[in-house]
Amino acid sequence: SVSAETFDGTDLKGLYRDSLDWYPEWTPSNPEWTRYMDQRAAQVARIKDSQQRFDGYLVTIQQGLIVPAFTKRGWAVIQTPPEVHRMLNESLHAGLAKDKIRKEGRVDQIQCDGGMRTCDGDERPFFVSNPRLNREVLLELQPLHEEWSGVDLVPSIAYGLRVYQKGSSLTMHTDRVDTHVISSILHVDRDYGGNEPWPIV
Repeated sequence: SVSAETFDGTDLKGLYRDSLDWYPEWTPSNPEWTRYMDQRAAQVARIKDSQQRFDGYLVTIQQGLIVPAFTKRGWAVIQTPPEVHRMLNESLHAGLAKDKIRKEGRVDQIQCDGGMRTCDGDERPFFVSNPRLNREVLLELQPLHEEWSGVDLVPSIAYGLRVYQKGSSLTMHTDRVDTHVISSILHVDRDYGGNEPWPIV
């Protein structure tokens, strides 16, 4: 085991000793990645539900020890290419105007009530489907993904436009390693209906 720093007042080594009697040494071991993974580890250790906490351990260990790191930090925030944003925004509003949206199925990672339960029924997100545009955006973003990751990529899948309902949140998760190891989320538009914004994560 290795010594872990206290993160946001949380004794990571103590938490993991109590739960697992072990604390991982993250790969790669640079300070920025270690701090990021320590943050993830602290989040998982605070999960109350034992099954969700166990699943969180598996995901965190997969990300921090098994899957190769392509970047120092693992994520970045950049501006969406203007033409890509325009196409997505037009598709979103066309779908909303023509009532071409549908309710998405139940997704365990989309939570309501501050992460206390999975959103269901009328709380589930809406979804706007446009497979042709999805493919076009996937190819447009490929050079950005390759520049960021430093590797040549094979385009895999673009999901579509998800419209989150007020108060819902997307919990920490890892997508499929075989198809989503390099991926991005695009913020297309927002409408708070006069209410205060809420954190999506």
